[in-house]
Amino acid sequence: MDGCLLAMLHVFLLILFFSSSSHQVFSQDMDDDDGGVVEDADVDGNTARWLAQLEEAHRSVSAVKSILAESTYVWSDWEPWITCSRTCGGGVSYKLRGCLRGQCIGPAIQYRTCNTQECPPDATDFRAQQCAAYNDVQYRDSRFYEWEPIDNLPRLSMCTLTCRAKGHDIIQVFSPKVLDGTRCSQDAKDMCINGKCERVGCDYQLNSTAVEDRCGECNGNNSTCKLIKGNSIVTSRAPGMKVVYEIPTGSHSIRITNKGRSYLGLREKDNSRNGFNQQTPTLLTQAQYSVAGATVRYARLRSGREHVDIDDAIQEPVIVTLLFTNTRHTSKDKFHYQYVEPLQYVWKSYGWSQCTASCGGGDEVSVIVCMRVSTGRQVPDSFCEEKRPEFERRRCNEITCPPSWAPDPWEPCSRTCGGGIQTRRVYCVQRAPEGMLMRISEMMCAGSIPASQQACNMEMCPHWFPGQWSPCSATCGHGVITRDVQCQDNSGELTIGCEPAEKPTMQKECIVGVPCIRQPERFPERPQIQLYQPFEQLEKQAFNTPNWQVGNWGECSVTCGDGVRSRRARCKVYLEAWDSIETLPEEECQGQSKPAELEICELDPCQVEDPNANELLFGSTVDPDYSSSGPLLYKWRYGEYTPCSASCLGGFQEIIVECVSIFDESPVSDTQCDITTRLTGVRKVCNQNPCPPEWKIPLFEECSTTCGGGVQRPKIVMCMEVLALGAGNTHVLSDDSCEGPKPSDPLPCNEVDCPAFWLVGPWSQCSVTCDNGTTSRSVKCLQLTGTGQEIEVDEMLCPQPAPSTQEMCMQDKCRKPAKWKPMEWSECSASCGEATRVRTIMCIEDNEVGSPTLLDFRQCPSNSRPIDVEQCKLSKCIEPVILANRTVVHQQRLASKMRFSVGTEAHIFEGTTITVKCPVRNFKKREIFWERGLSPLMPTNNTRIKIIGSGTLRIKNVMKNDSGVYACNAGSARETFTLSIKDGTSQFQNIGERWSIGQWSPCTVTCGGGTQNRGVLCEKTTRSGRTRESAAWTCKRNPEPESIRKCNAQACVDHWIAGSWSDCGGPRECLGPFESTKTRNVFCENAEAKEIPSHKCDEKTKPNAIQGCQSELCKPVWEASDWTMCTATCGMQAVKSRKIQCVFKGTQVVADSKWCNPKEQPGIVQRCNLPKCEDQPCKDKSDYCSLVKKINMCQLPVYQEQCCQSCTGNG
Repeated sequence: MDGCLLAMLHVFLLILFFSSSSHQVFSQDMDDDDGGVVEDADVDGNTARWLAQLEEAHRSVSAVKSILAESTYVWSDWEPWITCSRTCGGGVSYKLRGCLRGQCIGPAIQYRTCNTQECPPDATDFRAQQCAAYNDVQYRDSRFYEWEPIDNLPRLSMCTLTCRAKGHDIIQVFSPKVLDGTRCSQDAKDMCINGKCERVGCDYQLNSTAVEDRCGECNGNNSTCKLIKGNSIVTSRAPGMKVVYEIPTGSHSIRITNKGRSYLGLREKDNSRNGFNQQTPTLLTQAQYSVAGATVRYARLRSGREHVDIDDAIQEPVIVTLLFTNTRHTSKDKFHYQYVEPLQYVWKSYGWSQCTASCGGGDEVSVIVCMRVSTGRQVPDSFCEEKRPEFERRRCNEITCPPSWAPDPWEPCSRTCGGGIQTRRVYCVQRAPEGMLMRISEMMCAGSIPASQQACNMEMCPHWFPGQWSPCSATCGHGVITRDVQCQDNSGELTIGCEPAEKPTMQKECIVGVPCIRQPERFPERPQIQLYQPFEQLEKQAFNTPNWQVGNWGECSVTCGDGVRSRRARCKVYLEAWDSIETLPEEECQGQSKPAELEICELDPCQVEDPNANELLFGSTVDPDYSSSGPLLYKWRYGEYTPCSASCLGGFQEIIVECVSIFDESPVSDTQCDITTRLTGVRKVCNQNPCPPEWKIPLFEECSTTCGGGVQRPKIVMCMEVLALGAGNTHVLSDDSCEGPKPSDPLPCNEVDCPAFWLVGPWSQCSVTCDNGTTSRSVKCLQLTGTGQEIEVDEMLCPQPAPSTQEMCMQDKCRKPAKWKPMEWSECSASCGEATRVRTIMCIEDNEVGSPTLLDFRQCPSNSRPIDVEQCKLSKCIEPVILANRTVVHQQRLASKMRFSVGTEAHIFEGTTITVKCPVRNFKKREIFWERGLSPLMPTNNTRIKIIGSGTLRIKNVMKNDSGVYACNAGSARETFTLSIKDGTSQFQNIGERWSIGQWSPCTVTCGGGTQNRGVLCEKTTRSGRTRESAAWTCKRNPEPESIRKCNAQACVDHWIAGSWSDCGGPRECLGPFESTKTRNVFCENAEAKEIPSHKCDEKTKPNAIQGCQSELCKPVWEASDWTMCTATCGMQAVKSRKIQCVFKGTQVVADSKWCNPKEQPGIVQRCNLPKCEDQPCKDKSDYCSLVKKINMCQLPVYQEQCCQSCTGNG
């Protein structure tokens, strides 16, 4: 065969060589960049090259076969899926395709499952139907048997039709293959397909690994049910039946065992007759029952152990019983049960929450809700008994964020009131998918930069508010006037914070226009004794500052002649806070001369009295007393009684004995009277009436502190009445009997000094930020005095030793200094003319491993940051030009490859591989893009149509649907290439005779058995590529394909008719990347091929009307909006931006951004090339500008910019 193949190839090449000597031929070398589409044949060169290839083929025949097979084979389109092999229970359908040319690679048949809905309960097993088909066939012994399938066949025989004659030991293999879709075994979903057992998952998909969990859910996680199991020992001393357990409705996978002398039984809860082992024990060792709608398998082993197994779910509660029949011995049976109970409420995951970030990488968590299993609706979380599953977390929106302005927090205001400024730093940053901020050029951020300065605390500061002056303190001469001065805030409320030095005066001197007239001083004929005037009667306003204050002169030391008198002089001050005049030490008045406290007094000369005179002048009750100098002038007398010492229960009053002048009875000092003649004191009892009820505090709480001055509050407060003095005369009354509120004021207690103690402050920050350093703290010895004041005392009074003031501190190992790492420059924003390029500057740190770690840009020194934008040095822009070749080419001979240029109109045989070049000038070839019609040719996984190096279009093995106009675009330049596929050449495989097969015609009937026809011709392909009909016998070396076949053999009953599938994608939305759906029309038809209402057909057998599929329309791609207007009309800082989003290519519906390739994400911001701005008139930008000028803050740079108009007066 290899030699024949080489010989045919050799002959073909020689014919091609000799036939091209005087004609135009197409170049076969795709990689040759020289020459045009059509060129003169180089006889010697072509022959040498092809002979060299033939010699290489002789050395490796297998290599030639492989090349031919891979480059020249062509598959036909897939035929429609055939009818499903079963109407229910899971069947198989398949579709075929034919190999049109070469040694095709890949499957010629595809299988899929279909009609996976369950069959009706009374339906016959599919394998049993196939065995029963031989009931009417006479067996070898000329007898007829009823055949049934054999269960549990060996693995290698599972897909053979092996049957057993009922009631006989005859086993017959009727067919090596069962029909497709037959179950391999009764307890699995695996299917027999083409005689082989193929794996089928619980989702009824071929080769699927999906399995049911213990709850019966496909691909479940055992969350919709719970496993119940337990053991117990049942004791009985008498015969009879005992109920030992109840299994609830819906339970399945039930396993019950019992070992003992009793009989295990089951019955329905509401129907005691439906069960077994209830009254009379069964004698069978194995049996099968139907209880509560489920099949029960019962077995009793020789050891006495009983087993009950129920796989399906029970439809009502089942009672488990034990029947005891032995009356001689006490029975202790060991009972075990296990079953799966479905949950009514389960936790269900309902997708994912919204991403925490729209870009730069965020998180989303799973949404878990409590759901009612029967309805599938959400219910409150309290309905679910099981513990809520842990939330899952995953990253989302890990696309790079567009550049944005990122200001730091405002610094504290420079002033607390009266207008200050705040500053902050503003950066242009971009958030990376790892969440780290990277600082980039400010020109990349759109919009105006946020303010870096602003006015703050514009409200007025606290200020002094003076009140009205009072009237003058004097009615004549000089006096003083006063006023109140308060510290107020902007709203007029009292506050603190006013400057003490700026406080207005509160007092000043006033002069009354009326002079004061002083009366002449008169001395009495007799001595007038004047008491000192009390200090409290003096003018308080005169003592706002320390000053000397004198009292009235006292009496003269003699009554006649020359003597002395005295007065008090004290340094005093008026304290407004307490509204009192207080005495100060004399040192406080040192700046003033102290007034005299003694002076000489001159009285009338003394007269000599008659020593014998003894007459009392004023009728004194005592005899006159004489001294060496004459009779006394003062005497003792009784005055008034003192106030009573008690207000109730009896007090005392004493009469006042005072010294008075014998002339006018005016009181004088007791020193003037003779102490030996003092009158005897008199005392009397007063106020003997009972006391009224009053509040008494018999008991206080414990003191709040043991030292340092605490308080103790009343613990017991009573209303008490004292009837008489002495014990037992006090009565407790109700609280209503006492007036006023209960006393609750605390009393001071334990006003003694506390022991000294150490006060330690917090540790300071470590002296270093890495490695080892020191930390310190303050340590003081303090003592709390009895008045509650903390004072610092000598350290020897505190407990020893003293706490340490310094310690070592260990930090992390010192990291290598952060440094800037610039990335590669981007491409210039234009290919010519004025353009810029940018690069990302990252802040990194080299770790111990040697790999860099990305840091926040603020950790790198800002003064050494490399530039991130620069101008590109480009030449002036020149318009691109595409060099087109205006040619029309018709392919005349067979060729595997052909080469063209744009501008060509080519008519090509199907199956030929072509390349189309797009030669350009003044344009980068890698930026060339192609279109077919109005749709761009995007890079896809399709390797048949591809844009290869230098912008060349390649189409392998062209097909009819490749016909059309292809356009090459280079900037504003555009040229086309027109491709047309010639008819009548799509079926040839090689030169010679072969069968040409047409398409099957529609079936003559839709049911009941019909036929389909197709044309079959013998055709011959000449060396020139022409095809013509040939005699049928010339094609006999290959079997003649059939031209007629049977179709639609199913019986004509009401049945479903499914139309053709729509194209994948269609009007429906995409489900995911390259995932969409296709639809078809499904309707019900009767035996007369007329459409009837859908309810007349079995819903269980209805074909699917929608199916998932792979579609290029659902490819996720980036879509960018138009550029916005530039952020300014002039200047170098203007940028323009656009929005990008991930969409599905064919539907333009927004897709999840994670499905688009982040490396292909288009740019979001671009700099505008605008002329330089002209000077513009300044304008105010702040609402406070009118106030700024008033408070003289225009000298600050921030206000010179924000309040330009107000501060300069320009507009």
